[in-house]
Amino acid sequence: MRALLDQYHREYPDDEFGVEAAYRLILDCFEHPGADARAAAARWLDENNGSVVKRSIVRYCIDEPPHN
Repeated sequence: MRALLDQYHREYPDDEFGVEAAYRLILDCFEHPGADARAAAARWLDENNGSVVKRSIVRYCIDEPPHN
């Protein structure tokens, strides 16, 4: 997935909508879940409240995973 984001960065270096940083954050949440990832996501949300990726950040970084 990071390779795809690297390709996206090469093709769209300006990242007009800020999705690259958001998707990198989601990957960080998958790879290193926990309090640090949630804190980083909360900071990102404070700075990017109107982002189209907000729902994904909340779902994958902030919300607790369902318990089975």
